[in-house]
Amino acid sequence: MKNNQIIQETINNMPEGVAILIFGYKVALKMINEVAVAYSGYDWKTFNTRFQDEILLLVHPDDRDRLVKAVMASFSRNRILKGDFRIVRWDGSIGRLHVRARMIEKNKEHRLVYCTFSDITKDFKLERELAKKQHFIRQQYVFLDHLYQSVPCGIVQCSCDNHPRILNMNKAAYKILGYGKKGFSWDSNRRDWLCSVASEDQDHLAGQIEVVLKEKRETTFECRLLKQDGALIWVSGSMNVLSKPGGGWVMQLVFLDATWAKQQENRLRAEAEQLMKKTERECLTGLLNRRAFEEKVNAALAENEWHHGAFYVLDIDDFKAINDYLGHAKGDLALKYVADVLRDYFDAEDYIARLGGDEFVIFAPKIETEYLALLSGTQICDAMEEWEENGDGISLSVSIGMAITPQHGMRFDLLYHHADLALYDAKKKGKNMCQLYYPDFMTEMKRD
Repeated sequence: MKNNQIIQETINNMPEGVAILIFGYKVALKMINEVAVAYSGYDWKTFNTRFQDEILLLVHPDDRDRLVKAVMASFSRNRILKGDFRIVRWDGSIGRLHVRARMIEKNKEHRLVYCTFSDITKDFKLERELAKKQHFIRQQYVFLDHLYQSVPCGIVQCSCDNHPRILNMNKAAYKILGYGKKGFSWDSNRRDWLCSVASEDQDHLAGQIEVVLKEKRETTFECRLLKQDGALIWVSGSMNVLSKPGGGWVMQLVFLDATWAKQQENRLRAEAEQLMKKTERECLTGLLNRRAFEEKVNAALAENEWHHGAFYVLDIDDFKAINDYLGHAKGDLALKYVADVLRDYFDAEDYIARLGGDEFVIFAPKIETEYLALLSGTQICDAMEEWEENGDGISLSVSIGMAITPQHGMRFDLLYHHADLALYDAKKKGKNMCQLYYPDFMTEMKRD
């Protein structure tokens, strides 16, 4: 009796649940501490009254047989039982205990088992919630992967450097590039995605990639790519830098095969250009075309043979560099800007035309002196410096050749020829200036 009291006091002082059970015909309760009773939600008196003779009544019905079999197996193997089992608490809720049990005494009638318990209900709920979340994440991953593979646009993910290596591609990207998965060589194509870009477009696209990597912002792009069979296709899309869940960055390009659209665009442009040739206006800038300009200038000269006027030939300095380094779209903007400056500067009675490429001509019938003509040309050169589309450090300037009526001719062809010679001289002298034609010009050219 005294030993039992000592044992009871000992287990009462333990921080975890402890019970000593008698395994015989039934599983009776010999001793239990308050911590173990508290797990059940019962008060001490009710617990002992209800479960003294059959502790298995506390165990969830679905776990009773499993518990008994586990205990008997541990007896036969002389091992410590370890396992998780459910109990039915006083309020009907389900608790989960982690049980460790070992036999401490054995005779013919029964076995005495020492058990410890820890309440893992909260841990189990957290694990179950975590499992649900993990399952949800897996489902979302499968869904997103299906979406990634089934979208009609190509998606390529690359490393974030100036020579992006391909990390992943979806089915549409394989199809657009003309590769089957077996035919795509990761070893060669992972080295540098820019190798698949047409050489004429590589510098411009590399510049766009550099901006995206530096500023971490989305931008659109358009370029030609080499398919597996060597054919060139146009692709159009966007590129952006995305943060990876584990840290770091990946560049993602989303694009569509724009070859058919480009073909249609070129066809429509050709048709538009043919149509514009039949009209007075040039399609890009809206200025007069050569035919209309020549007709109007000759008509004006014929009507006012005595009248003074200034005839200018103008072209953009180093226009090829703008197209090569900023792209043809920026080149078109430069042409439009020059046209806008000329429209703003000259009056409605003046004639302005774009003859083609970056060559413009102007005839201003109201300018009567060489001084005013040169002043106007110089002011036009100065106005070009206000161009704001030169984000890559390339400035915009023009050179101008000028002829005066009636001194230098009273026909379009003569004025154009003389002004063009003066333009050549302006280029030779350093560009970004206005040069007046003078009669001895041809003699100096021959001497040079």
